[in-house]
Amino acid sequence: MRTIGSGHHVMTVRIVTNDREQPQFHDVVLWRQMADFACQHMVKGRLTYVEGRRRSRTWEAAGGSNRRTVEVIAIRFQAISLSCQM
Repeated sequence: MRTIGSGHHVMTVRIVTNDREQPQFHDVVLWRQMADFACQHMVKGRLTYVEGRRRSRTWEAAGGSNRRTVEVIAIRFQAISLSCQM
């Protein structure tokens, strides 16, 4: 997690969508309270629900090459707990 000039917290996490054949990885940007929650409560392997908008951005890397990424800017981020009831 990092703090930007305005004092808000921001965090980028990588999540995987499990398709049994070919998992896909996605970068999710969390702001403010979502970043605080993820920092305190999330661990690798925990199920989450993410809702957001897709954003692509480009930049020039240190070596002069152009880089591009696609991210999800989270609007909603929740931990999911599964419980077994008999």
